[in-house]
Amino acid sequence: MDTDTKRLSNAPLIGAHVSIAGGISKAPDRGAEHGCTAIQVFTKSPNQWRAAPLTDEECEAFQSRWKAVGLRSVVAHDAYLIGVYYLDQLGEDAVRKSLEEFRRAAEIAPDYAPAHAGMAEAHLALGGGVVAAESPRESLARSRAYAERALELDGDLADAHLILARVDLQTDWNWAAAERALERHLELDPNSAGGHGFYSWVLLITGRIDQAVEELKRTIELEPLSHTYT
Repeated sequence: MDTDTKRLSNAPLIGAHVSIAGGISKAPDRGAEHGCTAIQVFTKSPNQWRAAPLTDEECEAFQSRWKAVGLRSVVAHDAYLIGVYYLDQLGEDAVRKSLEEFRRAAEIAPDYAPAHAGMAEAHLALGGGVVAAESPRESLARSRAYAERALELDGDLADAHLILARVDLQTDWNWAAAERALERHLELDPNSAGGHGFYSWVLLITGRIDQAVEELKRTIELEPLSHTYT
């Protein structure tokens, strides 16, 4: 990588939310016209949550244009946030809707790591979480693959490390791998109640009772109203 390329890759991103009027593939050019190096787009009308699936042609045209005009980052945050909302509702229908939204975000912005982490968490819920509506082996394998892809894109994405830890706990009973993932997760997000909660489980399983109790106390401090930990 030459010096100019390194300088540009490390430069701060300048971005804006741009319109998709006339088709989503129009958005990159609108961002470039304003000097953006990053853009955020709605993947559908913000006035309603329902929308037709994006076609391969639309996604390819969008990705071709944003690369052609020199954008460095694209985010489809609306679909991601709707996915988070559905995932929090629990229930099989809601989790499947969350998966659709995360997938929509990743179709538009394949390098958007949170969308891949979202798909990982949805598959975790479907295969080994509170929903458990699919084959655990297949769903948890998908969860691991999406979490690993998220970390390839952003190694500091705390949620992806937590998901990997949960997969290690539920599939291979690999306590050592789960502990490493949880330690990295908590390094990135020290106030994660879920992280401390799952870490207390690993400590309890591996016989470190006193440490497990301390982690559980920290979990309750962070989420005092949670029935899961109290």
